Amino acid sequence: GWTAGSRVVTAAGIIRASVFAGFILAPDPILASIGFALALGVLVDAFVVRMTLTPAIMTLLGKSAWFLPRWLDKVLPNVDIEGEKLLAQLNGGAVSNGAVSNGAGSNGAVTSRAVSSGAVTSGAVPNGAAANPSPRMGRHSAPAAHGRDDERRVIVERALQEAAATGEGRHRC
Repeated sequence: GWTAGSRVVTAAGIIRASVFAGFILAPDPILASIGFALALGVLVDAFVVRMTLTPAIMTLLGKSAWFLPRWLDKVLPNVDIEGEKLLAQLNGGAVSNGAVSNGAGSNGAVTSRAVSSGAVTSGAVPNGAAANPSPRMGRHSAPAAHGRDDERRVIVERALQEAAATGEGRHRC
């Protein structure tokens, strides 16, 4: 917990605690006590809960911390923030095992040159990220985020190239 999010959690906790601590100087004793309680609560939340207990519990639970029951997976909406549907559409509707025929970089990442030359197979996922990281994990689980920026860049470049080739996206005056 300390290595991954310590800067953000610490900064946010200190900022929120200092805002609430400003109410301690209020002339009204009720408002001052509320400000003190909120400042103390924010500090406990930031340092004890978010940076100590939560990472420890997540480590103890392992992969089961990300388990999503099937009934809940069916009820929740599929919010596609990372563009997996766009990736599937650009790859011809098949997002499979992440195989790349050629044009992969030294780390296995799909390069923009490989996309522009058409060297990427129609079932490939940039960086070899599998569409479903585990059969037990639902579509809302948190897959590994390695190379997400490269993947997004490749998706955008490919969409722009296809739009330019088909003439879509041009504004008419």
